Amino acid sequence: MIKKELEKLVREAGKKAGLKLPCVLISASEYGDYSTQIALSIKNNKKPGENAVVIIKNLPQNKIIERAEEKNGFINFYLSNQFLGESVKEIIEEGESFGENQNYKNKKIQVEFVSANPTGPLHLGNARGGPLGDVIGRILESSGAKVEREFYVNDIGSQIKHFGETILYWQGSARSDKVDFPEKGYPGEYMKEIAAKVKPSDKVELLAKDGIKLMVKEMKSSLAKIGIEYDQFIYESEILKSGKTEQVIKTLSDKGQSLVKKGAVWFGDSVLVRSDKNKTLTYFANDIAYHQDKFERGFELVIDIWGANHHGHIKRLKEAVGAVGIEPERLKIILYQFVRLKHGDKIEKMAKREGTYVTAEQVLNAVGKNAFRMTMLLQSPNTHLDFDLELAKKESKENPVYYLQYACARIAGILRKQSAGSSQQAAVSLNNYESALIKELIKFPDLISEISQSYEVHHLPHYGISLAKKFHQFYKNCPVIKAENEEIKKSRLTLIKATQTVLKNTLKILGISAPNKM
Repeated sequence: MIKKELEKLVREAGKKAGLKLPCVLISASEYGDYSTQIALSIKNNKKPGENAVVIIKNLPQNKIIERAEEKNGFINFYLSNQFLGESVKEIIEEGESFGENQNYKNKKIQVEFVSANPTGPLHLGNARGGPLGDVIGRILESSGAKVEREFYVNDIGSQIKHFGETILYWQGSARSDKVDFPEKGYPGEYMKEIAAKVKPSDKVELLAKDGIKLMVKEMKSSLAKIGIEYDQFIYESEILKSGKTEQVIKTLSDKGQSLVKKGAVWFGDSVLVRSDKNKTLTYFANDIAYHQDKFERGFELVIDIWGANHHGHIKRLKEAVGAVGIEPERLKIILYQFVRLKHGDKIEKMAKREGTYVTAEQVLNAVGKNAFRMTMLLQSPNTHLDFDLELAKKESKENPVYYLQYACARIAGILRKQSAGSSQQAAVSLNNYESALIKELIKFPDLISEISQSYEVHHLPHYGISLAKKFHQFYKNCPVIKAENEEIKKSRLTLIKATQTVLKNTLKILGISAPNKM
């Protein structure tokens, strides 16, 4: 990783010069290829510019840096053509492993995502968590982790009772029975369809159970079409039946972390056990037990991906996890904002509780897996997303996934024209388009490492688009098949082979196909 290599060189220079360097941060720069502001942080009797010059003079001999310059206390690094040329060959040699790191070597990590309410089909809003969670898992796997993907099914509680009552209503209506729609029933045509598929019964609990089974099956199917497979589906009812909820409540009591008020058991401002005659355990109590179970299964890090409407649940869950003896830092919760479907200038109004929403399946059928994933991943989960249906269907450079895939197909087409035995050759003399493309290629390992720590996966599709743009600029201005001579031709073929490797690795992590033809 280039940033680590430059950091190492700066540290060696500081040590040689007798300077006490704080944390060295390397970043991309408009004044050079990379820069550091370390000289601004050194505390001595010299000006930052003077310290920067001292560091530059003491940089050890290396193949990476062509030159280093001081500007306003910053140190700007310019990479050498020799290093860039050798980097191209290294990319090809490393192949599918290029970009991997060992940030989480052998660390067992669980990612729980989507976990949609099973009272209806997977809709566009909660489907946003699918590509997000899946790509976080892929990034962590590229960083040496052993990742398990999990879906938590909330199959108990009042909403399940209302779900069963709604099925009962529709089955009764189909028989022309005189029945009233349940006060808190689920509207929407989908409930009528579910009722027709579920075996008739007059028992709400049985209807709800069969309906949930059907909904989970359909959600699994929709998620598989998005390219997502889970290791486990865990049911809230299983947690409750296991006795783990009662155990966690006892643990909190033994630790003096809970309080009994008016017949109810509280943790902070949240009820764990209601004061009704059945002493009903709450969803929150089950959720604490579920998360304790996760850590008891040996996960060193647990990542939950939730919709933004669960924001208020974060603080109390982290506090509860800490109260039962688990370091809260081991639980990472990522929120994603709402999604709206955009048809040209029209925005679809969606409200699942009213039965008016767009299903993930409907959108997938319209745009396909690749465009679906790309659209969901392009924006930070912290921002609301307008899913532009027309753009996602376009076969033009305006559509980001098409633009990225087209670069892959174009490279594959060029390489097909060459004999399989064409040798690899790194260029020593590079023009601006060649060096710009290589500099983009070598950013990939640093980016994967950074995302493995920040979980900000939206940077990856944007990197892919930037890389495709650099390739298209290179290809427009640098003949490959009809290069000036055989030496340049071979070096450019080597360069596009390296570009193909990084594009494919990028798309693989995004869960998007890398076509050889389009």
